[in-house]
Amino acid sequence: MKNKRLIRYLLAGIIAGGFLLTPHHPAAAGPRRGNEQSIIQLRDFRHAQLKCGGFTLPTNTKVHIVGRGGGKKETAFSGSFMYAYGWIIDASTRKPVWKMDYPNTTSAGKDRICDAEISLPAGSYEVYFTISGDPWFSLRQSMSELRNSGKRSGGQISRGFLSWIEELFGNESEGDWDRRAQSWGLDVSVGENVGNVATFNPPREFPFVVFKASQLGDDAHIRQRFTVAHRVTLHVYALGESSGDELADYGWIQNEQSHARIWEMRSSNVSSAGGADKNVMSNEFITFPPGDYVLSFMTDDSHSFENWNAAPPFDPLHYGITIAASSAADSSAIKLSSEKSSERNIIAQMIRVGDNETRSESFTLKKETRVRVYAVGERSNSRREMADYGWIINARTREKV
Repeated sequence: MKNKRLIRYLLAGIIAGGFLLTPHHPAAAGPRRGNEQSIIQLRDFRHAQLKCGGFTLPTNTKVHIVGRGGGKKETAFSGSFMYAYGWIIDASTRKPVWKMDYPNTTSAGKDRICDAEISLPAGSYEVYFTISGDPWFSLRQSMSELRNSGKRSGGQISRGFLSWIEELFGNESEGDWDRRAQSWGLDVSVGENVGNVATFNPPREFPFVVFKASQLGDDAHIRQRFTVAHRVTLHVYALGESSGDELADYGWIQNEQSHARIWEMRSSNVSSAGGADKNVMSNEFITFPPGDYVLSFMTDDSHSFENWNAAPPFDPLHYGITIAASSAADSSAIKLSSEKSSERNIIAQMIRVGDNETRSESFTLKKETRVRVYAVGERSNSRREMADYGWIINARTREKV
């Protein structure tokens, strides 16, 4: 299925990439004024989907932003959009404060450029630039993956399909893309009278983080148990992907004993995370009574921090889930563990059962005992029969109990 998905992206890149074929003479992202100091420069996107930088302003400051990217004007089939662009978020709130989009840029050959000045209050900010919406980048990545796949399978893909693609586009088109991508980027500067502006590597972390699984790639499966010593309210910050009415990348937290879900990402309770429409987020404060809990987060086989197949969210470095307490005292009440508390008293267990599999386990009770049975299976289409199920028998009488 992986190769089919890559071929689908290749064909999408071919259709959308036609407007990239004419020669272009690149220029720098843009000059800064003589009385300014540059604080962030994000340049050269020939081999990178995403670059970022952070800065902290000591006072309310006017910030000069100069950028060069790529965009496509409105057609009968789609509205105008940017496929190579930048944005700035507040490092504390994780919300955008400025974005390079089609209306605030002007045409410069095949590119779009912006020259803006905005006022920002004292605080920390993060600057991002992406070309994840650019068809040539997706095409090059897909071709690279297909080459590697072709080598592993005897080179059939490389000799057939890839040679046709390369002949269709030719080296001149790829060289044109390289020249444009090298010139894309964003420069952020402030006046020389502002003084020293500290910079940092994003992301700026939340205070009192108790667990974090971010920058998740494809096919990730995260599972973390934790114990809450006393009643606390935790900040749950999660970014994922929607797929129609369902979620493709999402998480949940459940009580370990009752299996009741305390929190979960659903299509009905998530909001836009910026970038592509399918990027979603949950930003909630959830109260947890004392007890044992299990956190889970999973991603599917595409569109993740590992390889965006569409525009990333505004806070891409937090893709996944972060749990933070509101104070040091509440943070100390959370204990992460690898052992399931109920596993200490398990007398028999059969889990992760596969297709067409039959298993059995035995146990002995020395006296009459009340036991808990927890099972998850599958009901057949008739609703009167089970497809996946279990039972317990008395080993001596062979009767079902």
